[in-house]
Amino acid sequence: MPTRQKTGTTTLADLFSTSFTGLGTSPDRADADRPRLIRRMRHEARRPHHETLRFHFDESYVIACNEQPFDVRWCYANDERERVYREQLAGATDWLAIDAHGIQAPFIARNAVRGGHLRLFPLHCVSASGRTPNLTREARQHAVRLGCGETELFHHTVAVLAADGHAIMSVPLPDSAELIRFSAVLGYRIASLYGEPSTLALRRDDQELRWIGTATRVGKEARMLRGSVLALSDWWDGEGRIVVREYDDEELVALSDHARANGMTTGEVIDLLGARTCDVYLNDKAFWRNVPQHVWNYSYGESPVLPRWLRDRSATAIGRALLRDEVSQFSSVSRRIASLLLMAPALARNLAALT
Repeated sequence: MPTRQKTGTTTLADLFSTSFTGLGTSPDRADADRPRLIRRMRHEARRPHHETLRFHFDESYVIACNEQPFDVRWCYANDERERVYREQLAGATDWLAIDAHGIQAPFIARNAVRGGHLRLFPLHCVSASGRTPNLTREARQHAVRLGCGETELFHHTVAVLAADGHAIMSVPLPDSAELIRFSAVLGYRIASLYGEPSTLALRRDDQELRWIGTATRVGKEARMLRGSVLALSDWWDGEGRIVVREYDDEELVALSDHARANGMTTGEVIDLLGARTCDVYLNDKAFWRNVPQHVWNYSYGESPVLPRWLRDRSATAIGRALLRDEVSQFSSVSRRIASLLLMAPALARNLAALT
């Protein structure tokens, strides 16, 4: 850990040269299920509107988006005002999403972000000449003077905001390359946790977390998880079915192994994840085993992420079972939230060293 140093602060507007407002797409043009959204948009395009309201449906305008962390949905974004934003999305960069009202915690997205209350700062800007780091001239000069990589300022900002937990609009900017680099490493890890489930591999010292959110067939092997077994029960039209229990011996060993690998005590890990764990049922045939209480209750604003994910897909999945990829996504998100919660002490120490 670098030594503490007195630092100044800079606003996000002084640090980043470009920002966008989240997509203003209306709720009826967004859905957790892409095929259903396409069917709805095609139906709307065929309806007899007044001529000024008609639109030509173009499937290329159906894009992946986030309304909250860890929850990729789809929206139809064909507004001309969103054209420049879509061009930036083609650059495949990370986006720092800040709640302009200062209420909800920041998060990272690798897709479009929906919500007019959100301010989005891309890691890179895309132009005809290629991708360039999204920094003001002053911020770029600061990085060059210290010998830091230009993207390290972005990830340093991510680490500070993740530790604070609020949508603050300024960050400490030290005159120390060591402090910025240490902070940026944490920020890069945070950004990776918000990445797509299919591209995220657990770090070597996080392998014990594979026991979290395990898809399980009641009374049978996991390879029997297919077909109607993956249909979400109508329980999820309400509160669902959650069994809260103590950790079993195997789960406690995994938590102890994680604590040992990361220089923590088992008690510290349990305090961060929750004293008890949950089994979350899809239906009476299948469930996700061992979702710690604090993971299950992890919220964005006032909305618990995992329960909302299930309720929305319960409505979406009428007439079909969940896809295996969706089942795996729930497991992956559970583990990524656990990793994020377990980073809290390191993030707090980093922020204390900066301020």
